[in-house]
Amino acid sequence: QRAMACNVAAYEADLALHAHHPQRFTIYTGYVVHNMEFCAWAAMYAGHRQTALRATDAIEGFFTEEVLRSSPSMPMFFESYTAPKLMVLVRFGMWKEVLEIHPRDPEIYQSFNLFLRYARAIAYGVRGQLDEAKAEHEFFITLLALVKPEDRKHHNVNLRLMGDIAAAVVEGELLYRRGEYEPAFASLRLAVSRFDALPYDEPHGYLISPRQTLGALLTENGRFVPAIEVYLEDLKLFPKNPWALSGLARCFSATSDERLERTRCDLSAALQIADVPIGASCACAAAYNSP
Repeated sequence: QRAMACNVAAYEADLALHAHHPQRFTIYTGYVVHNMEFCAWAAMYAGHRQTALRATDAIEGFFTEEVLRSSPSMPMFFESYTAPKLMVLVRFGMWKEVLEIHPRDPEIYQSFNLFLRYARAIAYGVRGQLDEAKAEHEFFITLLALVKPEDRKHHNVNLRLMGDIAAAVVEGELLYRRGEYEPAFASLRLAVSRFDALPYDEPHGYLISPRQTLGALLTENGRFVPAIEVYLEDLKLFPKNPWALSGLARCFSATSDERLERTRCDLSAALQIADVPIGASCACAAAYNSP
């Protein structure tokens, strides 16, 4: 909650100064978008959709297409910050909104178009439209193959590193929809290992924990013991987050674990900050809208 409030105050102050003295924003441009993305990341983990959307809308308003075209180096260093809006939509299961978005000029929007295909593949998969999901996945794979590490920087990471995690997540989700559970979970575990291997960054170099996706689908598939292990690992990395706590509570309930009551109390406290119900650790799970 403090992370959201502090970063909102920071980027609002940045924007107020920028309105009066835009010429002073050269190197500091990176700090402005850092505050916006950090706010979105904190809100995503807290389950506060409105704040996450507001922060990513601020990024879009700051890095307009005109701004990104203003210098040859602008897309390399800042276009990747157009992707967080798509990750927010995935985080909160806003599938209708995802499918209403269309690709942008590929000359500029390499990150946006890549993560749009990722988001659309997941959205179609959740809806059970597997042919459409497969088509979007193929678009994603084609775009990812063109990405070189130097194309798009994103603070301490780059688009290739981000895209490789997204690739394993999408592959896992679509295999799961086809009933190929063992390969699905293997792919999601690969996403986890790639996530863990990212260089240190603040916010994290990939905005959604793949453990939360893995845990949600393990739980949905009745594999409660491995899901519990995944959730406990996630809570070590991101303490008290309502996503992992929600999944953990479901697992403890299903296994009559004595830790259930304490977990429910922790979840109730975490949900005081959220502005949406959270019934599963990932919006890709059927239980997401059934707390």
